[in-house]
Amino acid sequence: MRVRNKGRADCWVAWLSVLFLVGFWMGPSPTFVSSADAQQITIRFNHTFGPETNADQAVKRFAEEVGEKSGNRVQVKVFSSGELAEERDQYNLLHTGAIEMALAGLLVGTVTPEYGIIDMLYLWRDQDHLRKFYEGSIGQEIEAKVLQLKG
Repeated sequence: MRVRNKGRADCWVAWLSVLFLVGFWMGPSPTFVSSADAQQITIRFNHTFGPETNADQAVKRFAEEVGEKSGNRVQVKVFSSGELAEERDQYNLLHTGAIEMALAGLLVGTVTPEYGIIDMLYLWRDQDHLRKFYEGSIGQEIEAKVLQLKG
């Protein structure tokens, strides 16, 4: 896969890892399909960004990496351009378990203003910086607020 701006895509992949966790906080659990050898896990991932944008490329790269690192036991199905829901509706789909992951743009800050800071990608020097922020006390406060609002 060709990524136009590898640095930006890497930042998006780190951000997607954070959203992966948010999806599990807000939604019940991924879909499990029994197989002879092991359980197959399917994760439905919706986003509203257009095809071949940096965000779309990063989501697709994330899906490939999850498949590779799980030995294809975990499959991420990507739905681009709001195929399953527009941005605001994604929150309800996550909450009910209709999807397991969603990539949200600046709208996250309007739903939970404390979470909007993560959308400010220019604040983060690199993936490690974002990860340390999110794992710190402020990140824990954000997590608690999201859980309080969305259960």
